[in-house]
Amino acid sequence: MKICIINNLFYPDQKGGVEILVKTIADALIEQKHQVMVICAGRKKEQTTVENIGKIKIYRLGWDKYFAFQDIEQQNFLKRFLYRLHQLNNQYSASTIQAILKKEKPQLILTHNVLGLGYNIIKSIQKTKIKHILTLHDVQLIVPSGQLILGQKINFILKTYAWFTKNLFKNCQNIISPSETLLKFYLQYNFFPHAQTQIIPNPVQTLEKKFSPKKNPGSELKILYLGQLEKHKGILDLIRAFKLLDPEKFFLTIAGQGELSAQIKNTSAIIDNLNFYGEYGTEQRIELLNQHDLMVVPSLCFENAPMVILEAWQSGVPVLASNFGGLPELVQENKNGWLFSAGNIQNLKQKLEQIYQTKNNIPKMSEYCLENIKKFDVQNYIQSILHTP
Repeated sequence: MKICIINNLFYPDQKGGVEILVKTIADALIEQKHQVMVICAGRKKEQTTVENIGKIKIYRLGWDKYFAFQDIEQQNFLKRFLYRLHQLNNQYSASTIQAILKKEKPQLILTHNVLGLGYNIIKSIQKTKIKHILTLHDVQLIVPSGQLILGQKINFILKTYAWFTKNLFKNCQNIISPSETLLKFYLQYNFFPHAQTQIIPNPVQTLEKKFSPKKNPGSELKILYLGQLEKHKGILDLIRAFKLLDPEKFFLTIAGQGELSAQIKNTSAIIDNLNFYGEYGTEQRIELLNQHDLMVVPSLCFENAPMVILEAWQSGVPVLASNFGGLPELVQENKNGWLFSAGNIQNLKQKLEQIYQTKNNIPKMSEYCLENIKKFDVQNYIQSILHTP
């Protein structure tokens, strides 16, 4: 089968877990002998480039107004605002994608995040009459930034914005959400009235290397944070809670990059049991997971189904996560991890102390993580996608 995957970014461009997910799906489809093409955002103005990475054909669409999607984080508020308005009616992308689909004639279209390509491309896709499956990843059709912060209300401005996106997506026939919480969030605002909906968890790549369960931690519990170093990820809350802990019992490594990188690096210079690792790649991520007893995901924003949690379980690492968004659907208390009250520094501290007191349970939990992650294998995911009615 010839399958077209549409996402705003594709390898080697990457902002977060969705790009890892999309590459994992593309590789798995190739492995199953399908023909795969990808449409994503490029860096060249009004110019579409075509390349092949392995057996994957990639169209990188040019941009016609304001800036390339890859540079959105560097823009001021006004430029980002105008850019997002343009995404409601990006005729350049819509016509370009329609022409590509007419030329390539795929039998199935899988869309993920389309911010940067224009939300109105959904109508262009529907005009082709090709079977189309949309996968949800965050709240950006209602909250343009994609970040619904703990305690934030959906105000009149956001509801107005959602009215436009709702109409652009109203005729979607097949919707997949990795979490029930995210799907319910959209349905309460009457999105996707004609769609068949499914909950299919995000998949992970099949790893050749087999990991052994964690051993009993020593006298020091080794904690790991992996991800974006941004306020909405709760990293500052984690550091504040960590400062309240006994330095003889806990060691924290922070790996990632973001606007808080310099601040966290400076903080680590004056705290002996806090290590700032900085940027990391796939090999470094696996090495870091192997060296630590548990990972913390202290998010203050609505998380759907973070890939970093699945990657931790692949290495046999249980996860302590905030109880916000779709995280409680993933984390099973005292089986593959623990939950704490999002934004509650004292509760985070108390939970880490409880984990330390029962740290001899970690090997058993690690064994469960390694066994339970098998149901998230990408090959199972592909079968679920391809058998969607």
